[in-house]
Amino acid sequence: MKAYLSFILLLAIPLAGCGSKPYTVKTVDKKVYPVSQPRASVCILTYGSEFKLKLTSILVTNLNGDKIGVTVDSISNCGGYSPASYDAVILLSSIEGFTPLKLPADYIVKNQYDRKIVYVSMYYLFAAPYGHGLDSSKIDAITSASTGDDNALKDTAKAILAKVDRIIIAPQTE
Repeated sequence: MKAYLSFILLLAIPLAGCGSKPYTVKTVDKKVYPVSQPRASVCILTYGSEFKLKLTSILVTNLNGDKIGVTVDSISNCGGYSPASYDAVILLSSIEGFTPLKLPADYIVKNQYDRKIVYVSMYYLFAAPYGHGLDSSKIDAITSASTGDDNALKDTAKAILAKVDRIIIAPQTE
């Protein structure tokens, strides 16, 4: 029985996103990426993982190229940002202990599921993007695995940019 349990644990650890590559988190400092005559402004609040930082870079490049000014900051500072101040707010969230982190969920609920919030949750085999009281009928999460796969990175960026475009173009329906 003990050997069987050990085998299951050895199998489950890599499946749960704990591969052999060490997970490092970098500090995310506030940075503003202005454009001349912006047609909109977007705020990206993120954690400092390698995947999220690469994703942020792709998003900033594409948004700036589309004449959209961007502010990037750590998701830990989300309390200082209001969807009312931006045309869209992108939350690049993460997971811990098989559930989404509480801080982004609290931000979404506090801002009453504002339609300007683009919620992106990184997940792995057993995690779901909703938790900590998030109502899945009120916010649609974009999910992605934080991997080194360039296709996952490009697909995630494409989905986020499409949602931002819909938010900026669509008339307010409130």
